[in-house]
Amino acid sequence: MGLREIQNEYVRLTLDESYRENTLGEGGVNESVFQSLSSSITSAARSLVSKRMGIVGNMLTHSKRALGSAFQEEFKTYALLSDAPIGVNRHRIDALGFAAYLCDKKRRGGYPPSLKDMLLHETAPIKMWMKGKETMIQIHRFHPGRSIALLNSRKSLIGAAGCPVLVRWRVSSNGDGYAWRAMRLLPL
Repeated sequence: MGLREIQNEYVRLTLDESYRENTLGEGGVNESVFQSLSSSITSAARSLVSKRMGIVGNMLTHSKRALGSAFQEEFKTYALLSDAPIGVNRHRIDALGFAAYLCDKKRRGGYPPSLKDMLLHETAPIKMWMKGKETMIQIHRFHPGRSIALLNSRKSLIGAAGCPVLVRWRVSSNGDGYAWRAMRLLPL
């Protein structure tokens, strides 16, 4: 029995009282079968969330490093609160949705201000790819290169110095990926 069949059977047992009574009642399967189905679905659901988290983590590598173990907990919470996206761009949509979720948490004081800029920076190529754009301009409060260097040296974005910059994204010259360049908006 595959996951789809297990899910369908579980849903039917959960929602259809007469089917549940016929299946689990006298002469039917016992309660342990129902619990086994529930356990199988829970296990499969955890596996799917872990897969989603891994793919999103690969797209938001710097943010994942900045959050450390909180990344996993935050993604699990996000996954519970949102529907899994579907379609060709589902993983990109998931990354954008999770980034928006984290930005909202940052706005409420949960994370350092530089996390929002890191998420903005990391989601730019995703947005460009989905919209078919060749260039994109962003304004950041924190220089992405300096934030990445800080993350590499301290394993944290806490203490990042604000430095307003204009970031220009473009399709790389060989057409394989995206490149960015940051220019300070204010002199030192």
